[in-house]
Amino acid sequence: MIKALAVSAAFLGCMANNPTTTSDQNIPSSQAVSVSNIYDYKVEALEGGTINFADFKGKKILVVNTASNCAKVSVKGEDMAPIYKWLTQKSQNGVLDAEIKWNFNKFLIDENGNMVAYFPSKITPLSEEITSKL
Repeated sequence: MIKALAVSAAFLGCMANNPTTTSDQNIPSSQAVSVSNIYDYKVEALEGGTINFADFKGKKILVVNTASNCAKVSVKGEDMAPIYKWLTQKSQNGVLDAEIKWNFNKFLIDENGNMVAYFPSKITPLSEEITSKL
């Protein structure tokens, strides 16, 4: 059984504009050194209410950006949502830089709230590349 929590949420995005070239990155969790962790963030849930990432302590999280309710959050630019700054900027997460190119980008977070890996749109959530890290 896969022991991961998939947070596939509209609060985490819309289709991104202006794709750029950034190489895909997978960093072993043993090398992950976070500046902060995802438990510092709360976001608005698609169905209302708030998702507090601290509620998922001790569980792996797969964050997937989707295009539901696009007006809720910005995934790029000067008005980028704080959660996306953490997900995409090494200066925030301590591990990697990632560029949102399209919908369905995935970010794997370990049980301690630290960034582990980034997967582009073409990698499916149940692919061996992801499930082997769970």
